[in-house]
Amino acid sequence: MKDAHGTVLGTVTKQGNNFASLGDETLSCEESVGGWQDGYFNIRLESAYDVSQGDIEVRITNTLDQGAGDESIGFGEMRLVYKFDPNVEWVPALVGDYDDDEGNENPITEWQNNCGASQKTCQGEEYIGGHNQCAQGHQFWRVYHLIQPQYAGVTSFTVEGRVWTIDSWDGEQFTV
Repeated sequence: MKDAHGTVLGTVTKQGNNFASLGDETLSCEESVGGWQDGYFNIRLESAYDVSQGDIEVRITNTLDQGAGDESIGFGEMRLVYKFDPNVEWVPALVGDYDDDEGNENPITEWQNNCGASQKTCQGEEYIGGHNQCAQGHQFWRVYHLIQPQYAGVTSFTVEGRVWTIDSWDGEQFTV
């Protein structure tokens, strides 16, 4: 996660391993092949913020070393939650916590990727990416345009969501 000046505001790296742990939750999805299971990690990054830092870019990368037919990555429920200074009179309607998701975010159009990702479902859990879509060298990213005056009172934000480890991960990592 970086600001407009390229300053890293926070990162989280997790390792998926089908022989140990695929994340915080392990699932058997309909598209699972070869007896491998899928899973996801819940991620959370927090950072202080000042409007002079400009846009915030959130990017998901990976160290997968095989094609999408063998091991894949995806993400779901990714959102940015802002905290506002109640003393800033520019944003009285947004004082307190504000969740940019509010049911309006469309991850297919709001988030970019270089793998042609589409929406998938596994046991009722929706995510973007998945089997035969996103693997080695593929990334997901979104730029949040935090500009004045509506964001003048932002003091901090949290990025939270899920990153999916799909099929035969054997020690590879992802970084948000």
